[in-house]
Amino acid sequence: WINWAGNLSCQPEYRPAPASVDELVSVLKNARGTVRAVGAGHSFSAVVPTNDTLIATDLLSGIISHDPSTNTAQVLSGTRLHDLGYMLTDIGQALPNMPDMAYLALGGAIVNSAHATGVNFGSMGSYVQSLRLATVNGDLLECSPNSNSDIFKAVLTSAGALGVVTDFTLQNQADFDLTEVNKIEPLED
Repeated sequence: WINWAGNLSCQPEYRPAPASVDELVSVLKNARGTVRAVGAGHSFSAVVPTNDTLIATDLLSGIISHDPSTNTAQVLSGTRLHDLGYMLTDIGQALPNMPDMAYLALGGAIVNSAHATGVNFGSMGSYVQSLRLATVNGDLLECSPNSNSDIFKAVLTSAGALGVVTDFTLQNQADFDLTEVNKIEPLED
């Protein structure tokens, strides 16, 4: 494995790519050595490299459920942001804001505290209503502000240190259209 910048790499002994939450839990229960998870591999810090077990989250992708009355959606953590926009549009929802890099996996974007722009927007973690965390020993924890609240808060900036988040329930908004306008303006303006 090598990250996008080429400054980090590893040769894991075991590199599973679970396609379901049940498979992920099984992988974790049987994992050996240092266990790490990887999404898009964007991070330039050493949060991913391990020569033991490196779990690819690419197949944990898609929307599990949604609620049109509250504009929430439960989304698997391996979902790439560039795919999520289209998925949410199909159910009449949109993220309030997102980073300028759309190739990130949702899980990586959240637990590494990716942010978008604008004084009125928080990091990606500020959209999270609840999450499910698969711990290294294979336990599956439901976390929210009202359930396992300390773990919930910690996971949102954990850089993967507490386990692998299987999915997030996101507070979205109604879908909307954006119009990009490119033009030349006088320097004085």
